[in-house]
This record gives sequence, structure tokens and C-alpha cells, in this order.
Amino acid sequence: MRSEVSDSVQVRIQRAPALSMLLILYFLFSCISIGLADNTVATDHPVQDAQEFNQQKAIAEQGDAGAQLALGILYETGRSVGQDFGQAAIWYQKSADQGNAEAQNNLGSLYSTGRGVVQNHQTAIVLYRRSAEQGYELGQVNLAKAYFMGDGVERDYGAAVEWYKKAAQHDNDLAEASLGYAYETGLGVPKDLGIAAEWYLKSAQQDNALAQANLGRLYLFGMGVSKDANQAFKWYRAAASNGNAQAQLSVGILYATGDGVQRDLAKAADWYEKSALQGVEQAEFNLGMMFFKGEGRPQDDELAVRWWNAAAKDGNIEAKFNLGVMYYSGRGVKQDLLFAAQLWREAAAGGNVTAKNNLAEMKSSGLIE
Repeated sequence: MRSEVSDSVQVRIQRAPALSMLLILYFLFSCISIGLADNTVATDHPVQDAQEFNQQKAIAEQGDAGAQLALGILYETGRSVGQDFGQAAIWYQKSADQGNAEAQNNLGSLYSTGRGVVQNHQTAIVLYRRSAEQGYELGQVNLAKAYFMGDGVERDYGAAVEWYKKAAQHDNDLAEASLGYAYETGLGVPKDLGIAAEWYLKSAQQDNALAQANLGRLYLFGMGVSKDANQAFKWYRAAASNGNAQAQLSVGILYATGDGVQRDLAKAADWYEKSALQGVEQAEFNLGMMFFKGEGRPQDDELAVRWWNAAAKDGNIEAKFNLGVMYYSGRGVKQDLLFAAQLWREAAAGGNVTAKNNLAEMKSSGLIE
């Protein structure tokens, strides 16, 4: 077997797909938050320390539904007392039995997730419905989510939309964002991108990060609104600042391309890193490219390898190809032709033609069997 490196092997690093394809990949069919609504809300009986907890517990034991709800929240969140979902369920149940809508919703959440009780989606539905029918917005959101997902009830997009609309009457940002998604996709309502944008805007103005990201996407592609890169950047930036990992990737891309904002590779790298640290595969790949090329970050082959390795573990085909190049040429790592071939096999299996050609060349050169 020949030990020298074949000049015929393609050792050029591969870039990611074009900007529009990246954003389509991550956002065109992205779903807004339809998960369980947050049930850790303020009560009429706030508790700050152990003494007040004991006083609150005494009131709850006397049958006060509000105090029972407050204790349930404290046990669920672990505030002022050790976290105990079982105790949370007990106190929520006592309050729910007295008709407290918030407790009914919160207990439904525990049944839906199996925290402190045996998971039972049907029981969760009963509790959500009792809460929702009393006008409690989070109960309405959770009941809508159950209809949307078909959890504990037959999937019914129309019913989901109706309950989301009831919650939206309370200016609930989760419901507004969900209605935006329904109108964007045509689930439960006739598809209407203009109305979708209006609902996303209502939610985005309440700082809902996923609505902000979805609104940014609509502006970027001119879907239901006039195409406007500046508005796209504005809303992606808002979502990114609220911690949305995919929006952080998009902000990085926009800084890298100069769409909607002055081109700034250092800021692009900053946002890629924020997204990559949350495990977004394409951000990991892009950050590796920045280190490899010395754009926005000092040139560093070892850090390029580190981030491409993270992306490769998350399934990124281009990252696997590029890692193969690094191991083939000994850049940032000790040269290892066999491992390079292994990486190219994985890339080739994922459809990378250059990796397939490289393997054929290595074989014909006697570098691998």
C-alpha cells in the first residue's frame, strides 16, 4: 500500500449550502411553540421563606383553594421547599376539586407529563377542559395544544384553532403564535399568510421568541408581507436575543451575507457561537468554517476541527467531509488516512459526491483497500 498522499484526492474544504436553503431548512416548516403552557404563575398567596411557607400551609390545610394552589406551585417549582411533584399534585387536586381553574390546568400539566402522578392524557384533557371552560387562558392553550397534537383526544385542528382563539382574546402570546402557525400551514383554517403574519406580529410584540423568528422568516422571503430584509433582521435579532437558537443561526447568516444589516463577520461568528453552544448543527458547521478561513475569528485549524466534529456528530454531511480533509492532510489533527476514509464513507453515504470520488482515488492509489 502506498503511504504518500495522492494529489488527485480533492482536499478543498466544502462550504454549506446557500443562505436561502439554510433558512428554508430551519424555518420554512418550523412550528411555533405548542408545548404545555407555563403554569408557574403568580398567586394571591406569595411565599418568600420557610416561615411564610408554614403559614401558607396552615391556611391551605383549612381548605383555602388559593393557598392550596400556591402550595402546589411551590412544590412543583421547588421554591421555599424541596421540589416534590407528588406533593404538588396532591395540593393541586385539593384546589382543583374546589373549582380553581388554575389548579385544574396545573394538575392537567402534571398528568400530561407524568410528573408526580401516573401519566394519563385523558385525565389531563378532562382537567384542561374544566379550566378552559372557566375562561382560564392557559387551560385554553393547553386544551388547544392537545387537540392540535392528538394527545388524549382525537386530533382536531379546527377545535384547536377555536380554543386558541379564545385564549388569544386574553392576548395570550402562545395562542397568538399558534394561530399564526395555523394560518401559515392551513391547519384548521384556510391558509392565509397575511393573517398568519398578523398573528405572529401580535405575539412577537409580546416578546414571544418563536413568533419573532417566524415573523422574521416571513419578511425574509416575502410570505404574507412585503419582502424586507431589514424587518427580517429586526425580528430574527429579537428572537435571537431571547435565546432562540435557530434565530441566532439566522442572525449570524445575515451578518455574514450583509442582508438587512451591515456585513460584519465578527458578529456573524458571535451569533454562530451562541447557536452552536445550544447544539444547532448548521451553526456548529458555520463556526468551524469561520475558524478554518480566519473570518470573524483568528484562523485556528484545531477549533475548526472541534466545531466540525460537533456538527458531524449531529449528522452534518459537509462537516464529515471536511473532517476527512483535515485528517487526510493532517491539519489541526494528527494525519490519519484510514480515519479520513471512514469519514468520507459516511459523507458519501449521505450523498456527498466528492467524498465518493476521494474514496475511489484512495483505493486506486493503494491507500485503502
